[in-house]
Amino acid sequence: MRLVTVRGVPVYLKKSWFVLMALVIVGYGLYLAGFPGVDQGRAFTISTTVALLIALGVLIHELAHAMAGLFCHRRIQYISMTLWGGVTKLSPGTAASSWVISVAGPLVNLGYAGLLYAVLPVLPETGLGTGVAIAADANLMISLFNLVPSYPLDGGHALEAFLTMITGRRVSAMIATAWVGLSLIPILVIVVIFFGLWRSTPMLALAAFLGWYIWSSSIPILKAFPHRGDSLRE
Repeated sequence: MRLVTVRGVPVYLKKSWFVLMALVIVGYGLYLAGFPGVDQGRAFTISTTVALLIALGVLIHELAHAMAGLFCHRRIQYISMTLWGGVTKLSPGTAASSWVISVAGPLVNLGYAGLLYAVLPVLPETGLGTGVAIAADANLMISLFNLVPSYPLDGGHALEAFLTMITGRRVSAMIATAWVGLSLIPILVIVVIFFGLWRSTPMLALAAFLGWYIWSSSIPILKAFPHRGDSLRE
């Protein structure tokens, strides 16, 4: 379903996006309703506010990529909102333009989180205010997480572009970025052990997912280019 067109860039909502919204609103709402003193009205006001503001944050994030791409004279095919977030499809370009496009999304999310924090003092302490506060924290964490220098995150693509600008060898930059990502996994394990996060089942599951997320995105790069001597100049 086409949602809107921004400067010639069509934005689509996939059916899976509606599934994600329903899961967040209903699932998180029921979770909050289980706390003492939180009635269902307040719980679902919070969950709906969080879901919509995070969805808006994802859309703004992808629009930032697209607008940066247009600024760098890249052709933007579309933006798609799915179960897994957002995707901006654009044409290939220089390493410098790739760096600008990669960092644009997380930086705009930081500004969006700052805006949400700025409006909090004028909001009443109701479900709406609580939802905005949670959404601000979530957008801040999402933007910082996206800056982690690992595939498939924006930080990984920014690192690849930066190394390509320095060396002129894109494949070598991709391999180096993949190794940087893999090096973060043992650091993640140390953090989980040192801070006792392994005692919390949700935190342990989240850490395991993040490790798998980085591993599954970095290993294919190393398998695709097993010989470090390969190079590709942009």
